[in-house]
Amino acid sequence: MSAPKVFVSSTCYDLKQVRQDIESFILSYGYTPILSERHGVTYNVTNTLENDCYNELSQCEIIVGVVGGRYGAESSDQSGNSITMNEMKHAITLNKQIYIFIERNVYTEYATYCSNKNLDGFSPAFVDDVRIFEFIEEIKSSRNIIINDFLTASDIVECLRIQWAGLFQTFLYNKEQQRQSEGLMTIKSLTDELREVINKINSSSDNLLDTSTTLCYGPETTRLSVNPILVYISNVLINFNHMPTQSDNKAIIFFKTKGQLLDLLESVFGFEETFDDDNIFIRGSQQLYIDFDFIFSAKDEQLKFIRQKNIQQYEQQNEHAFIYIKDTAANSFEPLDGFDENDVPF
Repeated sequence: MSAPKVFVSSTCYDLKQVRQDIESFILSYGYTPILSERHGVTYNVTNTLENDCYNELSQCEIIVGVVGGRYGAESSDQSGNSITMNEMKHAITLNKQIYIFIERNVYTEYATYCSNKNLDGFSPAFVDDVRIFEFIEEIKSSRNIIINDFLTASDIVECLRIQWAGLFQTFLYNKEQQRQSEGLMTIKSLTDELREVINKINSSSDNLLDTSTTLCYGPETTRLSVNPILVYISNVLINFNHMPTQSDNKAIIFFKTKGQLLDLLESVFGFEETFDDDNIFIRGSQQLYIDFDFIFSAKDEQLKFIRQKNIQQYEQQNEHAFIYIKDTAANSFEPLDGFDENDVPF
């Protein structure tokens, strides 16, 4: 299992003990410390030692930069920066996870430098080259670079311990968020698929009369596509007239508007409207009663979705069914018995 590589960038001789303490801390975390004096940099004979350090740094996940009072070896790129300064700037350019620590005396004197840098004769006490202050000023103006001062190596170690714990907590939090997000995406996908299936079923139900010349549909019709009130009306009209069906099971008459039902009553069942009551139709001695206000929306005359309990409540309140047929010659009527879920043909 590969471990994170941590590149330690600083001048070596003046910060030797600090670098050793940081190395020990990195090892205690199970990470891989990269220090030039520990032969952590892979040297290539076709490249300069300086560039080898930059190449090694680019392959590390974390950079720890330590600034002390020594300027260090100057870079060969004529930038006026030391190699250590360029290492930190290179890490910033690569958007690496970088932690920069500045020796407390140096950081304190940096404030004095900022107040006197335009005056002649400023002589620093804790650095051997004012370009260190110029470098600090430059990195402080970089994007979101956190700079900490330190008195001893233990200050650096304690800061890194807190920061790395925070990084691990952030990793676990983001992983949990990703898991929840994937779960929500799965639910959304299933919901979209279910919605598509329902839309197809509803579309098929709405188009049954328009796409087929068959009036009745048998048990192949799914329960989701049947309005319970269609079962109730179908049982009255089909059972009373003893119409042949496609199977031994009871069939369903499909319609979705008042106009479609009126056409069916006249063209298929032979019932004619009366002038006395819009809800009564006659065929010879047979009289059909339908409460259109109960089954159709007053606004657009679309068929309502009415459940069994609503039908039962209607019958209890009105003491008769919302649809029934009676034979006036026999002075008797044959309302449909109470709606039974077993009447559904599937």
